[in-house]
Amino acid sequence: MAESYVGVLRATKGLQVTISYVDSLKAYARDVENMYKQDMVSRNDLLTAQVALADTEQQAIKAGNGLDLSRAAYNRLLGRQMDTVVVAG
Repeated sequence: MAESYVGVLRATKGLQVTISYVDSLKAYARDVENMYKQDMVSRNDLLTAQVALADTEQQAIKAGNGLDLSRAAYNRLLGRQMDTVVVAG
């Protein structure tokens, strides 16, 4: 049971880190888009920033799903409903 709870903690932290990275890439993509509009960077640079952002958003979705699975496994071990809120930390 302890391992399952640690899994919830790790998944929570992983999601927080991924969301922070998404926020950073959103700002970067916005900056690159503004530079593109002013002809300061190429379209390829803009597309690279957009693809990096989309990839990281997908990673955030995966991290969120992983957290949901970790919580469900922990709740199952405790005999609770799968959607019971698990407060980590």
